[in-house]
Amino acid sequence: MSKKIFRITSLFLVIAMIATVFTGCASRHETAVVNAVVTEKNFVDDEYKYCWHYNIIHADYRWGFKYFPSEYNVTLKYNNITQTYNNKSLYNNYEEGDIIEVDFTQYYDEEDKLITDGIYAPSISLR
Repeated sequence: MSKKIFRITSLFLVIAMIATVFTGCASRHETAVVNAVVTEKNFVDDEYKYCWHYNIIHADYRWGFKYFPSEYNVTLKYNNITQTYNNKSLYNNYEEGDIIEVDFTQYYDEEDKLITDGIYAPSISLR
């Protein structure tokens, strides 16, 4: 009987903590579409490396071959914010110096003080 009460109490506490986390923060944000510049493009080819890695099957670290997929890195800059994305579509559609529309988001706390300088991500529609 005591195990059942303990489980119910634990479950209730976990649900209460999750609810507090999701409702306790009353920050607001503003999003705007701005123009960022493609400052750099970098392609890294896929490869197999002989290295130290975690083997899930044996649950330990071992030396062995590990596959590293290709990277299509595109660096975008807006004002003083620079961010790099590993995105094949961006890499294929834009060249260095091109202007791309991105979503620029700024987050504010309860007293309307700026929390972040801004976080931006490429717009859904690529032109």
